[in-house]
Amino acid sequence: DASADTSVVGYNVYRDSVLIATSSSTSASDSSLVPSTTYLYAVSAYDSHGHESEPSASIQVTTKSTSAPVISSISGTPSDGQTITLRGAGFGIHDLDLEWLGGAEGAIEQGNLGDVFSKEGWLVDPDSGGFSSSRYDDGQAHSGSEAIRSNIDSTPEQGKWGAGFKYDRGAPISSIYATWWVYTDPAEGEGGQWKMWRLQPYNNYVDCDGEIKSFHWYEENHDHSMFYVMITSDKDDYAQSYPNGNADLRWLDNDDGPNTKQWTRIELYAVESSSPGVRDGTFVYNIHKQTEPVKNLMNWEDDIMSRALGVEDRWQYFTFQNYWGNGNADNADFWIDDIYLQFGTRARVEIGDNPVWAECTHREVQNPTAWSEGSIDITLNQGSFEAGDEVYLFVIDEEGQASAGYPIVIA
Repeated sequence: DASADTSVVGYNVYRDSVLIATSSSTSASDSSLVPSTTYLYAVSAYDSHGHESEPSASIQVTTKSTSAPVISSISGTPSDGQTITLRGAGFGIHDLDLEWLGGAEGAIEQGNLGDVFSKEGWLVDPDSGGFSSSRYDDGQAHSGSEAIRSNIDSTPEQGKWGAGFKYDRGAPISSIYATWWVYTDPAEGEGGQWKMWRLQPYNNYVDCDGEIKSFHWYEENHDHSMFYVMITSDKDDYAQSYPNGNADLRWLDNDDGPNTKQWTRIELYAVESSSPGVRDGTFVYNIHKQTEPVKNLMNWEDDIMSRALGVEDRWQYFTFQNYWGNGNADNADFWIDDIYLQFGTRARVEIGDNPVWAECTHREVQNPTAWSEGSIDITLNQGSFEAGDEVYLFVIDEEGQASAGYPIVIA
């Protein structure tokens, strides 16, 4: 063993029990790797006398694929709600661990108008105190005829400033892919702060350690005045959460925020840090305005800290907070539709309006029902596309690589 009374001067790095590197610091690299291959790494310490400690417990690492998925054929009738089978290669694996609330037979479209939104695993703010309950509503809908409406009336007579609902995973969330469509409608002449969503460890709205959240501020003419995503591994020292400890990265261009009175799709992928105090988590954030190609706003792979040292509680809730307040904000409506939450992978199937993934201005996520390396079954989600539209099927793998678009015409 490295001597207890002699300082450690270096480290040995083992891959699959074979020494591959030594380092005098706490970092090392390994470049001679094969794509899509799993390796076991361990580290030992040594002192100035050449004494070496026992190797650490091994960690498992799988290298990324170098090729995108390929769709070679499909079968089935491409109409809304029907099963389509995609065949090809490079699809990877998928446990189908997801919550899909969209589609003609989904929880949103099947809700009774005016009733409080209800689904197993979901929690809804009560009609009490400063809260009002989110309800099934047909005032706006991205697809079909219904969406979940959160109505805010914070006038002195009503005193309602929040109308949120959240999914309770019931266990720690190590990674999540989430997407939804939102329609924002503040009262004319009102400006204020909209708190849209949170990925958080607790069932409340108190700012805390170990969460990610999105805030928006609107002027009275409804132009964006502030737009940012807060990653708070430690709410009192959140700079360390961002790449290179740069807290200024939280600010986003105001023009990229969701416009009012327009359906916008929000999309995020988050992976927690491997342990507290380690900046190796992931956060990717996209916005779909349908007036320009889908835009990536944040793209930090293995470069965020989700929990600071000493923060043990992990993500468990994905929350649509829908707070509207501050400024002269009193009244607003928020409609949310076609919610898709997925755990353990970002691999998915989508349809888009362009054969090139990066050039799509309109995409709709699909509901997978079976998945293997060479075959995927989906229930086709037409979304706001119409019958007769030519669209393109895409398979996106765990690394975020998209296939070439496969053309279909919605029947």
